[in-house]
Amino acid sequence: MTEIRATKVAIVTETDINIFQDCTELLNEFDVEVLINSNLDASKDAGEYVKNAESEGVGVIVAGFKKGSNFAENLAKETNIPVIAVPIKVENDKGLDLLLPMLKGEKSIPVATVAVNGIKNAALLAVQILSTSCRELREKMKNYKNDLKQMVEERDKLLRQQFETR
Repeated sequence: MTEIRATKVAIVTETDINIFQDCTELLNEFDVEVLINSNLDASKDAGEYVKNAESEGVGVIVAGFKKGSNFAENLAKETNIPVIAVPIKVENDKGLDLLLPMLKGEKSIPVATVAVNGIKNAALLAVQILSTSCRELREKMKNYKNDLKQMVEERDKLLRQQFETR
């Protein structure tokens, strides 16, 4: 049996896929291939999709869900691939209304959950999960974090200079 190297991320969402543009762009920066399945009307379709994801080389599933949904948990029941839940807030929702059901979670069904609309964090967590078995991704993540640190230090330096000139 040949093992498939899991280097892809599948975005499976019951919400508008356009919300995930930042996620796909960030994953593309890390040269991670993204597979997309959106606006699924039936959990059955999503379940079938994730059952086959492992054979497609998917290493992480990012699941977008709306209020009152156990969409991410339902996907996690159908696969051994790590699932990252992204609660998607629409105008009238409150953030906690989305998070609480995921935080309660079903026993023995692990699902990582990022912040409400935490689309970029979902991408970064997906890369970190994939990087546990891919040295190249690990190096890219290390460089990404170093670049962030350098950017913060530069901004801090500029702010200090502005403050000192007053």
